[in-house]
Amino acid sequence: VPVPQVFPTRRGGIQLEWHLPSATLEWEIDPEDGSGVFIFDDHVSGERIDGEMPGDLDRLAQAAARIAIA
Repeated sequence: VPVPQVFPTRRGGIQLEWHLPSATLEWEIDPEDGSGVFIFDDHVSGERIDGEMPGDLDRLAQAAARIAIA
């Protein structure tokens, strides 16, 4: 998986971002309980995957796998 850009959030968490020519994944992690939200955009097909953690772990894994092969 490519190395993400890492940014602090206003609430003290972190946001991980992968910006590739074919896809983007942004994942914000809350510092209190490790929950968070993520958005994946496939720039080729126009598909979008988004969700909340920890409930949508399978969707996040699918998005991360697509970043890994992008």
